[in-house]
Amino acid sequence: MLTMQGDHEKAEEEIHRFEGLLEREAVEVRQQFRPILLIYRCELALAQKQWGLLTQYIQELKAIELTTDQEMSAAYYQCQLALAHGHHDEFMGYALSCLPYYESNQLTLRLESLYEALAVVSEEARKYKESASYYKKLVYLLRSK
Repeated sequence: MLTMQGDHEKAEEEIHRFEGLLEREAVEVRQQFRPILLIYRCELALAQKQWGLLTQYIQELKAIELTTDQEMSAAYYQCQLALAHGHHDEFMGYALSCLPYYESNQLTLRLESLYEALAVVSEEARKYKESASYYKKLVYLLRSK
């Protein structure tokens, strides 16, 4: 929540606090919460556009067992990273792999950024019908808020 509000410093403090609390727990508990902690870190790295850190956290996420929600978060971060580096084909692959999940769960914040980016990338690729479709979905999503 702090990351979405733009309070990155407090978000970092909360992540460290959460990490400190986990240090007092058994190894099994720490392992269970590791993906959640990494997702918090990914979210902060993405918000701050720290691509090196985001890459590192994504690699760590890929190395551990994840729930479906966590896998979709990892795909989302990978698509955002690919987009930031101008790798549009890679972006499309990751974005389209997590889009159905976010649509089925109506995760508005994720859908907004995905629809917008998909529309722009489709437009740049001269896929105007696809682009128009994503823009329509974005407008509908924004109107239903």
